[in-house]
Amino acid sequence: MIFRLGTLSHMEKSLPMSEMTPIEFPFRQRLSLRPLISFWESNAEKGDAASRVFIDELMKSVDEHTVLGLDELDPSDLAAESHLIDTLMSAVFPWATIDRHIAAAIVPFELIPFYSTPAFKELDLLKTFDPERNPACEVSSSEMAVTRTMKAYHLILSRLYGAPRDFYQPFVLGQEDAETGLSRYFQIEMDARFVQVKVRGQKPHLEAATIEALRDDPMNLDLWRSHLPPERFELVGFAIVRATEVTFQHVLSLIKNDLLDHRDFTENHRLDRLQGHLRSLLEKPDLEIGVMALETDRIEELASSKVIGRSLVLSDNHLPECPRMKASAYARAIRTGTPIFISDLEASDDLTGLEWHVHDLGYRSMAVIPLMEAGQLVGLLELVSRQERQLAARDYFRLREVSALLATALKRILEEREHRIQAHVKRRYTAIHPVVEWRFRQAALKQMNDPGQASADAIVFDDVYPLYGLSDIRNSSVFRAESIKEDLVEQLGLALAVIIQASSHTPQPALDELGFRLGKHIDHVTDGVSVGDESEPLEVLAKEVEPLFDKFAALDPAVRKSVEDYRAAIDPELGVVYRKRKAFEDSITTVNERLSDFLEAREELAQGLAPHYFEKYRTDGVDYNIYVGEALNPSRAFDHLDLRNLRLWQLITMAGCALDMRDLKVELPLPLDVTHLILVQSQPLSIRFRPDEKKFDVDGAYNIRYEIVKKRIDKATIRGTQERLTQPGKIAIAYSLLSEQREYERYIDYLTEAGYLKAGIEYLDLEPLQGVQGLRAMRVTVEDNLPQFDFLTEVLPAQVSLPGS
Repeated sequence: MIFRLGTLSHMEKSLPMSEMTPIEFPFRQRLSLRPLISFWESNAEKGDAASRVFIDELMKSVDEHTVLGLDELDPSDLAAESHLIDTLMSAVFPWATIDRHIAAAIVPFELIPFYSTPAFKELDLLKTFDPERNPACEVSSSEMAVTRTMKAYHLILSRLYGAPRDFYQPFVLGQEDAETGLSRYFQIEMDARFVQVKVRGQKPHLEAATIEALRDDPMNLDLWRSHLPPERFELVGFAIVRATEVTFQHVLSLIKNDLLDHRDFTENHRLDRLQGHLRSLLEKPDLEIGVMALETDRIEELASSKVIGRSLVLSDNHLPECPRMKASAYARAIRTGTPIFISDLEASDDLTGLEWHVHDLGYRSMAVIPLMEAGQLVGLLELVSRQERQLAARDYFRLREVSALLATALKRILEEREHRIQAHVKRRYTAIHPVVEWRFRQAALKQMNDPGQASADAIVFDDVYPLYGLSDIRNSSVFRAESIKEDLVEQLGLALAVIIQASSHTPQPALDELGFRLGKHIDHVTDGVSVGDESEPLEVLAKEVEPLFDKFAALDPAVRKSVEDYRAAIDPELGVVYRKRKAFEDSITTVNERLSDFLEAREELAQGLAPHYFEKYRTDGVDYNIYVGEALNPSRAFDHLDLRNLRLWQLITMAGCALDMRDLKVELPLPLDVTHLILVQSQPLSIRFRPDEKKFDVDGAYNIRYEIVKKRIDKATIRGTQERLTQPGKIAIAYSLLSEQREYERYIDYLTEAGYLKAGIEYLDLEPLQGVQGLRAMRVTVEDNLPQFDFLTEVLPAQVSLPGS
């Protein structure tokens, strides 16, 4: 179980309130060097003669300075013994590497250093620990206090009760550089090996089940306190804090979070935040950015670019005059799809009007980075600095992943804006579904004739019958995760093959270590991929492995072949192995398009049976709603023959979908199963148009049960089993009433005789769904081949009597 402090805020809703309120550290603590002295003493007999002599002399010095052996010290007691403290602490902070480490010794679980390395002192990380004094600190005082307390509790459970030590919760703290204003981030880990746990009085007894309950709820302070009263324990010795700079990784994570947020990142304050992150990422305090969206990749139409947020070259909302437009850095970035860097605008002899415009704004170096999404150019990222030689091609290695994220976010923003434009057009100019258009015209005419009317009439259709159908891609989320995993494992395996070949030719410890890490990444990914898990191994490949390939390829033909195999597997547009994911996405798209096209074609025929309202939705599959009734079309009489026509049409259409999907499965890059379901509702209901959502919803509290069932029925299972109701090659029919069962038995009997369905009906009781009781189901199997004639045009017209009529 690994818990990062950054996730604490997401746990607030499920944890007792006391955990989120400021608390005092509840355990008694004593600073003591006795655990460290005991460490030296225990090693006296383990080393060689020189080591023993050294330790013996050290222990004599400790004995002479009795204060060091006290069971309780004040940090001020150690000031006069600094030389001896340096020697004792060399067991923790080796002299040979002390200048490279950011670390300190602290009072147990208190952020009070009494001994620290030079780097720790120089960074003044004590200030970083204090959110009130450091605005870059992202951890609140209450979170920090709760985490220190729980870490102490887990130490007690491990030391005194033998529980595994699996509670890992480092801090990630920020520090703002006083000179540059850039944020730096450090991962802080606490090492309690020199902390002893003392029991005051009798040790509380814990059953094995209680220990497991505590481990399963690792941050529930009230639970732990009830079983392990803090006054029964004492922490003696000192802890070690070590800091590792993680600025690049953390800033990259912050940028990802911001860009994955569905809010518009091009708003000024969010662009400022992104600019600040990029400054920290590139360590350039005066960096400024601009973003342009492109509607086309034709250079001559660069002038039609949109300013998204802000742009440098389009600072006046139009391009400056530039006769040599095609030679500009912007045009070259568009044409080649590669970043263009100009390290010194004044020293360059090949500037066009666009670059001179940027120069005249006061900038000395610049970069233009194309933003590519799925091989399509969606925009340009502009970077500028007021100092020369501040931007160079080497900076792109840090920006590559960011530019890909920016491209995805920019495309999403452009799509959302396009949707808003289309919605506006539909709102102002486009007709809605033709079956109900008459009612909207009626309401509009009434409001136009009575300008004083406060609001438009509610548009409600009463006594309409619903039909709901769903064709769902089975286990799509599982296939999605599996495709990501397989692509990543393949890429890591190809990279590992290169490292192994190179190491065989020229053995080097660093290559062995790199291969070891790649193997660990493969094992981790093979165990399962969570959101964001792919970023770390891809970063290792991009920064540590791929830059070595040109050098490796020159070693010998075998190594060169491994490099070529790796590069051949990489998608040239995405820069990663994208075989399985492409197969999955292409398969999903193909299934959705085939289902959608099939339904649309059949639905046109169904309008001839009875005019009805139809809407469909595409996700991982297609679902649709049909509403039919006289209220929708008062000019035409409605009777139950119309409803039976549509229900029979729906069964026939579902059978066609099932067979079409069966045939399509063998053609897909990734074979996918599609399941099919019909939900029966015999009681008429009312639908109301929601102006704010611009759609029809079921109206009334009594009818809301139908909507609840629709949202949950696809996950229904057969009572007493884990078997899903929906199965490939079959049609599941969910219903509540015996009369509904009888009606559909007639349809099934008829379609079995007609050659659509195989003989036999499965009658199934379903597990209760949340908020829904009493659902039952039938399940039928679709025939291997459908009849040759078109059943819809030859059998279903309204003038033909249906079975049971």
